[in-house]
This record gives sequence, C-alpha cells and structure tokens, in this order.
Amino acid sequence: MNIGTIPLISAIVSFVFGITVIDQYYGRRQLFQLLWTIGLFMYGISAFTEFYTETYGLHLIMFRLWYLFGAICVAAFLGQGTVYLLTKRRTAHILMAM
Repeated sequence: MNIGTIPLISAIVSFVFGITVIDQYYGRRQLFQLLWTIGLFMYGISAFTEFYTETYGLHLIMFRLWYLFGAICVAAFLGQGTVYLLTKRRTAHILMAM
C-alpha cells in the first residue's frame, strides 16, 4: 500500500461523512451540524492536499491550502460546532463573534 493512500481514504471518508451531516442539517436545521459539515469538508480538502503532495510532490498552492484548511480552519469550525451543541445559543453566538 502506497503511503499516499491513507490520506486519500481519509479525504473520501471525510467527504462522505460531511455529506451525511449536511443531510442531517437539512432535516433538523441545527447550526452545529452546518459548522461540522464545513469543518469536515475542510478536513477532506486538507487530507487531499496531503495525498497530492505525497503523490506528486510539494506545490505551493497545496501547501497553502493545507495550511489554511488543515492547520487553521478545521479545528475552529469543528470546535465552534461543538460549542453550539453543548452550550446555550446565546453563549455560542458570543463565542462565535469573538
């Protein structure tokens, strides 16, 4: 098994899980599901950039995409989705504004 297949599988699973969560969002309209969907798609993009880099070599745009999505945005969106799930809506709105 090529080492690049693990990030590719991770990206595919993340995209499939993101589609599942967005489907739940359309049914229930809970904001945490929307934020988790965004985070999952960003994680999928990040994992795909890792696959691309391991397969074809490092390119500046892939590094920038990985850094933006994987290193910065994924944790923020998944974390804020969890805040909306576990706290009062007013508190979550305040934290989101920060």
